[in-house]
Amino acid sequence: MRVAVVANPSSGRGKSLIAADRICVALAARGMVPVRIPLDAAPEDFEASCLGARAVVVVGGDGTVRSMAARLAGRPVPLAIVPTGTENLAAREFGFRCSAKALARGIAEGRSRAVDMGIVQRPGLADHAFLIMASVGFDADVVALLAETRRGPIAHLSYLRPILSILRGWVPPRFHAEATAGTVIDSAGQLVIANARRYAVGLNPARLADP
Repeated sequence: MRVAVVANPSSGRGKSLIAADRICVALAARGMVPVRIPLDAAPEDFEASCLGARAVVVVGGDGTVRSMAARLAGRPVPLAIVPTGTENLAAREFGFRCSAKALARGIAEGRSRAVDMGIVQRPGLADHAFLIMASVGFDADVVALLAETRRGPIAHLSYLRPILSILRGWVPPRFHAEATAGTVIDSAGQLVIANARRYAVGLNPARLADP
């Protein structure tokens, strides 16, 4: 059984590559063949590596997990997570905070779970898939500013400067959102669309969310 392993080398301040080596050893001990795929692999190489694989193991934070989940959506190969990011919301929501040996055992036994994926469709822009949540407003502005200014791995304190910067002149945006179920929201302020219950620093804005 072949298992693809994709690691984000900038995640976890260098710990992701160590974690990737550890899961590869655990997979091999279970009789599986780990195949490492670079994070920036060409689409055709990524497709070839995933074709017929037992699973794709993503080593990284929530951003890496989201992008890999979007690439695998609708395919028969399941995604597994080795969390090395700051919050690791997806790993916590879906029960992937386990040892490399436990994860390898779950993959070998074929344990998997089907979950929903949210899709944000914006006129003139590419669709944006998400596993945990998407937002408009202060939270989104802070995350966008951090993404623009970050240099390498981040920690919880990395959010402090963009939060203070946004607070100085933040104006609640107006937004118009339509859900496929027919719900229409036309308002100003903050909009959070949650597919799961986890959020940063232990907050839980959507206790009834069910992925």
